Amino acid sequence: MINYFAPLCLSLIIHFGLVLSFSDFFNINFDQFNIQSSKPIAAYIIFEEKKEIRKNPIKLPEVSQKKEKKFKKQDIEISSSDSILDEIQQLEETTLVDIKE
Repeated sequence: MINYFAPLCLSLIIHFGLVLSFSDFFNINFDQFNIQSSKPIAAYIIFEEKKEIRKNPIKLPEVSQKKEKKFKKQDIEISSSDSILDEIQQLEETTLVDIKE
Protein backbone atom coordinates (compact mmCIF):
# COMPACT_ATOMS: atom_id res chain seq x y z
CA MET A 1 0.00 0.00 0.00
CA ILE A 2 1.22 3.46 -0.77
CA ASN A 3 2.33 5.70 2.08
CA TYR A 4 -0.13 8.62 2.18
CA PHE A 5 1.06 10.12 5.46
CA ALA A 6 4.18 11.99 4.26
CA PRO A 7 2.51 13.74 1.26
CA LEU A 8 -0.49 14.64 3.44
CA CYS A 9 1.72 16.28 6.08
CA LEU A 10 3.68 18.16 3.44
CA SER A 11 0.47 19.39 1.80
CA LEU A 12 -0.97 20.52 5.14
CA ILE A 13 2.21 22.46 6.00
CA ILE A 14 2.24 24.21 2.60
CA HIS A 15 -1.46 25.10 2.80
CA PHE A 16 -1.12 26.33 6.36
CA GLY A 17 1.81 28.55 5.35
CA LEU A 18 -0.18 29.96 2.40
CA VAL A 19 -3.14 30.80 4.61
CA LEU A 20 -0.91 32.56 7.13
CA SER A 21 0.94 34.51 4.44
CA PHE A 22 -2.30 35.67 2.79
CA SER A 23 -3.72 36.78 6.13
CA ASP A 24 -0.60 38.91 6.70
CA PHE A 25 0.10 37.04 9.94
CA PHE A 26 3.87 37.47 9.58
CA ASN A 27 3.66 41.24 8.87
CA ILE A 28 6.40 41.11 6.23
CA ASN A 29 7.07 44.47 4.64
CA PHE A 30 8.82 43.89 1.33
CA ASP A 31 9.62 47.58 0.92
CA GLN A 32 12.28 47.38 3.62
CA PHE A 33 14.32 44.75 1.73
CA ASN A 34 15.64 47.26 -0.85
CA ILE A 35 14.27 45.31 -3.79
CA GLN A 36 14.62 47.37 -6.93
CA SER A 37 11.51 46.24 -8.73
CA SER A 38 11.32 49.48 -10.74
CA LYS A 39 14.61 48.69 -12.47
CA PRO A 40 13.94 46.97 -15.81
CA ILE A 41 15.40 43.60 -16.58
CA ALA A 42 17.93 43.59 -19.39
CA ALA A 43 16.76 41.62 -22.39
CA TYR A 44 18.54 40.87 -25.62
CA ILE A 45 17.06 40.02 -28.99
CA ILE A 46 18.98 37.45 -30.97
CA PHE A 47 18.32 37.00 -34.66
CA GLU A 48 19.16 33.89 -36.54
CA GLU A 49 21.37 34.23 -39.57
CA LYS A 50 20.18 32.10 -42.42
CA LYS A 51 23.04 30.40 -44.18
CA GLU A 52 22.64 28.55 -47.41
CA ILE A 53 23.65 24.95 -47.02
CA ARG A 54 25.23 23.27 -50.01
CA LYS A 55 23.97 19.78 -50.47
CA ASN A 56 26.25 17.41 -52.26
CA PRO A 57 24.26 14.83 -54.18
CA ILE A 58 24.99 11.25 -53.29
CA LYS A 59 26.26 9.28 -56.24
CA LEU A 60 24.86 5.80 -56.33
CA PRO A 61 26.36 3.11 -58.51
CA GLU A 62 24.22 2.26 -61.47
CA VAL A 63 22.12 -0.76 -60.87
CA SER A 64 22.09 -3.17 -63.72
CA GLN A 65 18.81 -4.57 -64.87
CA LYS A 66 17.82 -7.53 -62.81
CA LYS A 67 17.78 -10.80 -64.62
CA GLU A 68 14.57 -12.63 -64.25
CA LYS A 69 15.02 -15.92 -62.55
CA LYS A 70 13.13 -18.73 -64.09
CA PHE A 71 11.93 -21.39 -61.79
CA LYS A 72 11.06 -24.82 -62.93
CA LYS A 73 7.55 -25.82 -62.23
CA GLN A 74 7.28 -28.92 -60.17
CA ASP A 75 4.21 -30.98 -59.95
CA ILE A 76 3.08 -31.63 -56.44
CA GLU A 77 1.84 -35.09 -55.87
CA ILE A 78 -0.72 -35.56 -53.18
CA SER A 79 -0.55 -38.92 -51.57
CA SER A 80 -2.53 -40.46 -48.80
CA SER A 81 -1.48 -39.79 -45.26
CA ASP A 82 -1.28 -43.49 -44.48
CA SER A 83 1.82 -43.99 -46.59
CA ILE A 84 3.57 -41.06 -44.92
CA LEU A 85 2.64 -42.28 -41.45
CA ASP A 86 4.02 -45.71 -42.30
CA GLU A 87 7.33 -44.19 -43.40
CA ILE A 88 7.55 -42.18 -40.17
CA GLN A 89 6.90 -45.27 -38.08
CA GLN A 90 9.60 -47.18 -39.96
CA LEU A 91 12.07 -44.38 -39.31
CA GLU A 92 11.19 -44.36 -35.62
CA GLU A 93 11.63 -48.12 -35.39
CA THR A 94 15.04 -47.98 -37.08
CA THR A 95 16.19 -45.24 -34.71
CA LEU A 96 14.99 -47.24 -31.69
CA VAL A 97 16.86 -50.31 -32.91
CA ASP A 98 20.00 -48.25 -33.45
CA ILE A 99 19.75 -46.77 -29.95
CA LYS A 100 19.32 -50.20 -28.30
CA GLU A 101 22.41 -51.54 -30.00
